[in-house]
Amino acid sequence: MYSLLNTLFVGKVYHQKEESSSTNDELAEMVQKYPKTEGMILQAVSQYRGRGQRGRHWISEKGLNLTFSVLLIPEFLRANEVFLLNQIASLAIHEALTKLTILKFSIKWPNDILYKGSKIAGILIENQLSGQKISQTIVGIGLNVNQMDFPPLDRPATSLSLISEKKWDLQYVMAEIAISLEKYYLMAKAGNYKPIRASYHHQLYLLEKEAKFQCGNHIIQGIIIGVSNEGLLRIKMANETKEFDIREVHFLE
Repeated sequence: MYSLLNTLFVGKVYHQKEESSSTNDELAEMVQKYPKTEGMILQAVSQYRGRGQRGRHWISEKGLNLTFSVLLIPEFLRANEVFLLNQIASLAIHEALTKLTILKFSIKWPNDILYKGSKIAGILIENQLSGQKISQTIVGIGLNVNQMDFPPLDRPATSLSLISEKKWDLQYVMAEIAISLEKYYLMAKAGNYKPIRASYHHQLYLLEKEAKFQCGNHIIQGIIIGVSNEGLLRIKMANETKEFDIREVHFLE
């Protein structure tokens, strides 16, 4: 057991495993057996079946990167406000990386973190609902930290070590993410949604730039003008502005 410092609750209960198929899956199993402790973290030194958006796998070299999951109990959020959790998690990683490196990162909708177009972190959020309330959320985070080589991927990957030319202490980096995650989560709990949504909007990848997207069997061209409160990507095209969910569109840039 290890307790992260400088937080009120995120990481105060901490478990580490040498190997895990998926920290999201294993944390979900743990909370079925033990009392739910909000902020509990499960970290894996090696994760061999990590999942990302659209069913993709998260590839991580053993012992070099961060793969961990955090339990939240956001009962203050309604089901139609669920995208706020994506924004909180994305901003937490974005803020932590910016603080650590003083470099500029961006958030690729809905919740990938990029550096100069290369992916450095991904997030998988899984929610449970009770009526119209969110009763449980598991935030899975994969962050490339000390890995130097990556296999060919749909989008180029990078790491903290590659962009900063130094080796990082994994626990220190995770602690910084925990601090930022708690900060934005408590802002949401206090009802301060507007600054969270504004910060997320400001950090969006390709915001207000012409880009190409795959939409079903068609390629469309347009300008990202933002994201709705429900998490739909808003793209302005020649004659109209349309909103898309994650299943309908993906980036070609």
